[in-house]
Amino acid sequence: MIVFAHPMSAKPVRRTPARRHRQIARVQDALDQLRLEHEMILRLLRDFDRARLDSSCRPAAKAEIVEQLCDILSLHAQLKDQVLYPAARRLSIHLPQAQTAFCDHKQLHALIAELDEMEPQDPDYDETVAELGDCVVPSLKAEQAYLFPELRAAGLDTHALGAEMARMRRAQQKHDFTRVGLPRARPGSSGNATAWPPACRLSLS
Repeated sequence: MIVFAHPMSAKPVRRTPARRHRQIARVQDALDQLRLEHEMILRLLRDFDRARLDSSCRPAAKAEIVEQLCDILSLHAQLKDQVLYPAARRLSIHLPQAQTAFCDHKQLHALIAELDEMEPQDPDYDETVAELGDCVVPSLKAEQAYLFPELRAAGLDTHALGAEMARMRRAQQKHDFTRVGLPRARPGSSGNATAWPPACRLSLS
């Protein structure tokens, strides 16, 4: 069971992204590194879901969760685009379900850029975070269910990729992931999500 700090606690537990990245970087296997990040992403989505449902939650508490979520998603997408996906394509993966796990991160980057320009009090803030969850949760599930097992079966050198990812993590820790290489938020966009995706609440239960 995962225990979450209440968002309105007097002394909230402040997670340190740099420390988490260092811990993940010590894991030698690339797919295990990404799996641990998946768990962190889902946990932050659940944290935000709890915070948004708490009418007494301070806006700053929600903003802190979203900042951490955007940081890890930005780095996660970079690692997949620059390390995992090129290596996977070289193996000529043919399993249809594995192919669908390859994610185009343009929408993800656009949503992160929108959130970077918004305040937690904005009327579309929660809907934009929900849209972000809708964007990422299905791909995380597809990767773990189909792509990762297929890559292991195909003989991917996950330790070599893990070392490369660890180097990238260490190199990127001093940068602001949410502002590097992201597009500008689409004008007048408010997102069309109408409900928080159930997977975001239930994946870690």
